[in-house]
Amino acid sequence: MAQWADGRVVERIDWTGRLHSLRIEANIEPFRAGQFTKLGLDIGGEIVGRPYSIVSTPGESVLEFYFSTVPEGPLSPRLSALKAGDAVQVAPKPNGFLVLDEVPPSIHLWLVSTGTGLGPFLSILNTPAPWQRFQRVVLVHAARTADELTYRRAIAQVAEAEPKRFTYIPVLSREATDYALA
Repeated sequence: MAQWADGRVVERIDWTGRLHSLRIEANIEPFRAGQFTKLGLDIGGEIVGRPYSIVSTPGESVLEFYFSTVPEGPLSPRLSALKAGDAVQVAPKPNGFLVLDEVPPSIHLWLVSTGTGLGPFLSILNTPAPWQRFQRVVLVHAARTADELTYRRAIAQVAEAEPKRFTYIPVLSREATDYALA
């Protein structure tokens, strides 16, 4: 199996100056909600790759990745500059055990995330599995500021679909609002 699959950026979403999502078309192996794979770019004649969680739901034709830009990092500043049509390398074999198969039986499922750790939980929430296995699902998303509470529309759609079983708890560490814990 090849180490990299050719991918093409379909869309870049700039949530803030440092938080971005890339939507990428690439032919990779099937993945389970909660898994990750690597994204890579040719930098100085060598592919530099880093792991990123997959936000999209298994079976979707476009892969979505959510990441923060590390200004001095070798890869993330370049990823955050990509635009629709640009090439990107994607590792073809997803990995990781942040999947519901690894969660023991329980009545409640708590998904606690900070920053971009929200990504794999969005993938999980958009599958039937949590709604088949748990009576209640709670998503906690902690961020520094209100503008970093991203994917609000996607979270609202989950809340609309499961109003009695889903709870979203936003938490902010650097500012106060009337809708988030501080």
